[in-house]
Amino acid sequence: MYQAEYNSNSYYLLKTWKDLIERDVYLDNEPVYNKRFKKKLNKRNLLDMILDISENLALGYRLKEMYLHFNENATEKDCEPWFDSIYEAFREAQLPEYNEFVAILQTWKTEILNSFKRPVDDRKLSNALSENINGQIRTYLAVSNGVRNFTRFRKRCLLSLNRKVFYSINDQLKSDKYTTDKKQNN
Repeated sequence: MYQAEYNSNSYYLLKTWKDLIERDVYLDNEPVYNKRFKKKLNKRNLLDMILDISENLALGYRLKEMYLHFNENATEKDCEPWFDSIYEAFREAQLPEYNEFVAILQTWKTEILNSFKRPVDDRKLSNALSENINGQIRTYLAVSNGVRNFTRFRKRCLLSLNRKVFYSINDQLKSDKYTTDKKQNN
């Protein structure tokens, strides 16, 4: 495994410009003067310098980009052979950093391929809406400092989560407040 020395150019590149390999970044910006290298460089030049540090780093980056491209562009018709070729590429690379990911690809192949089915309006199925609602409910729980009356909490959630519900105060509404007075409980 490659170890970058603390004051080396490799260390500087990995420490300062790691976002170029971790995130989707526009690489063809105008070159800017870099004090470290004493010349104008754009982000593509810096990425190339990072990938020149290690063959394994370059291979890992290409594999990551290949999977992201697959995930964005595959269709239900072509996803299985495309997935198989990507799986083989990851397996043949034998990068220890990707061992867990290769196992995940093997275990969840059916589910990954099913994610490319688009039965409604040519959109991928997603559980984003339910995750969003669960997050809001967690927020309501945190804000309420505990729940003593579940019926009231449930109604609060239903009213606040459903934008189409309109309510008004009238004679039909009753309080769900717990009564502590023994006379009212009898």
